[in-house]
Amino acid sequence: MPVLRLGGQVRPSYPDWRPLIRAAVAQGWRLGRRTRHGLRLLAPDGRTTVSLPGTPGDWRAWRNAVAALRRAGLELGRR
Repeated sequence: MPVLRLGGQVRPSYPDWRPLIRAAVAQGWRLGRRTRHGLRLLAPDGRTTVSLPGTPGDWRAWRNAVAALRRAGLELGRR
């Protein structure tokens, strides 16, 4: 299991982000610069970025993040 570090250990405030980030890193995605509002993931193609909110504001945040990652090419299990 890769250790996710970006100027220290990445600790999103929403605990369910960790499995999603680990799945992305395992498929070649990289953690980009941490923004004021969350994390940025860079796709293996080097051009596509997806932002994950640091403090999700509503119940759709998880679904929106998964949908954005899938659109960018991340292979995930069932829907």
